[in-house]
Amino acid sequence: MGNAMIRTLCGLPVSLVFFCAVCAAAAEAPSGQTVTASTDKTSYSLKETIKISLKNSGAESVYSVAASATPAFAIINFEKNKNQWVWDALPLHCNRLECDTPHDLPVEIQAGSTRTFSWQPRVYSKRGYLDPEPGLYRLTLMYQTRKGSEEKEWTWRTVKSNAFTLHQGGR
Repeated sequence: MGNAMIRTLCGLPVSLVFFCAVCAAAAEAPSGQTVTASTDKTSYSLKETIKISLKNSGAESVYSVAASATPAFAIINFEKNKNQWVWDALPLHCNRLECDTPHDLPVEIQAGSTRTFSWQPRVYSKRGYLDPEPGLYRLTLMYQTRKGSEEKEWTWRTVKSNAFTLHQGGR
């Protein structure tokens, strides 16, 4: 699976590192807006389903595909820890034209609300979807803040989950 990993910096593929200023802006939520991503546990067996929550503790609504019928598309990065400072992003979905998978538009998550969905960790490769290797992982989820009704007033933001371990079964 080593060839299937995309090195990231600031949550973006290194090939896009020159856009890191965008990443830094996306990482900062507006004043008074707190959105967190978390998993229900910190340790899972490789075949176990993970429950992921996106919590809006802010004063205004946010919008995310996590609240839709296709919530897994809110996950934009599934990252494996390489060492203290480096996380490698693993491909989640086929990005070829023939693999165009429809997903829903972002749905409102009101202030004080949490949306939880289940996800089976899988990594996409040229051979199809595979189980990830054992290790320490985290997720990056995407959501929107909206200052008005026009799309130009909407800002995409990201939030990282807690770290969690995937291990061989039996623990």
